Amino acid sequence: MGTRDLKVWRYRKRYFSFYNHHDSYPSVLGWSIVESVPKDPEEYQLWLEKQRQMVDEWDRRYEEYLSVPADIEEKKRRFHSGSDEIDHTNFADLFRDGRLVWQRPTFLDEEVAPSFLTPLNDILMEWIYTIDLEQEVFSVNNRTHYHLANLPGKDH
Repeated sequence: MGTRDLKVWRYRKRYFSFYNHHDSYPSVLGWSIVESVPKDPEEYQLWLEKQRQMVDEWDRRYEEYLSVPADIEEKKRRFHSGSDEIDHTNFADLFRDGRLVWQRPTFLDEEVAPSFLTPLNDILMEWIYTIDLEQEVFSVNNRTHYHLANLPGKDH
């Protein structure tokens, strides 16, 4: 039986959650997260900036999937008219049977959409690991909190 968790990044007041089904105990997954954060102050700042850019990219790409272009009606008309002015490959997945369709973003590994609400654990979700890139805090189950730049060692 798996030990389930969510690995969560928080940035710009949004939570991006990723589900993990196995080996989610703090001694395994929790520790691997701690070890992934550089201890050297300069390396830590570079890592932090890279993490923020990564989450910004997730957010940008997710918003792109949710956005409807301002000229959607014109694009739809041209698509259905078979006009040579338009590259049909750009719109082939946008319309089906004359209707606009939405596809789940494939860049996210999970079906969990970004949220403004803190993910909580329950009987089905045993562990939640949150990397807060705004407050620079690593949290376990929203109860135990460590500053990212000063995470404990293995003896803690």
